[in-house]
Amino acid sequence: MSAMFEPTPADLLIYPHFPEGEIKLLGHFDWFDGPMNGVVLHLGNYYWFQAFFDDDEGKDTFYFLYPLIDDDLKNCRAFFERLQEFANALKPFENPTGHLQTPEAAALGAFQEQARADFRAKMKVFSSHKPVGWFSSSGNSSFAGVILTEKNGVSYISPKRPG
Repeated sequence: MSAMFEPTPADLLIYPHFPEGEIKLLGHFDWFDGPMNGVVLHLGNYYWFQAFFDDDEGKDTFYFLYPLIDDDLKNCRAFFERLQEFANALKPFENPTGHLQTPEAAALGAFQEQARADFRAKMKVFSSHKPVGWFSSSGNSSFAGVILTEKNGVSYISPKRPG
């Protein structure tokens, strides 16, 4: 396999911009104030997206798109289905505060973490090649994420507003 593609800000000038309104988020893997990577659909084609960087003001995150071949897409779908199965299996073990405090829940959580680790190894391959384009979080509420603010010693989470 070739060396990992290391994008730079200049790459935004090289690769085509995909209009944000045409990007449909199908599933994400990592989350940090918004989706960091996962699968999107654009005009009938499936892509792996990977966050690159925020703009200087922290309003936008830029994402590079990498085409998914059939086997890659099958792996993504299987992983996201498995995550949903884990979430459904954990629901009976949630207490009113949302914490999981049983041995069964701990075991399911361990299985989930192993599944995430296995998938993480596969997803490195998705973004190891050069991208086919990019988009930003601006103009697509699925990628807007959240903002954590503090007022009078109380933390608030609110949606980031696109644009």
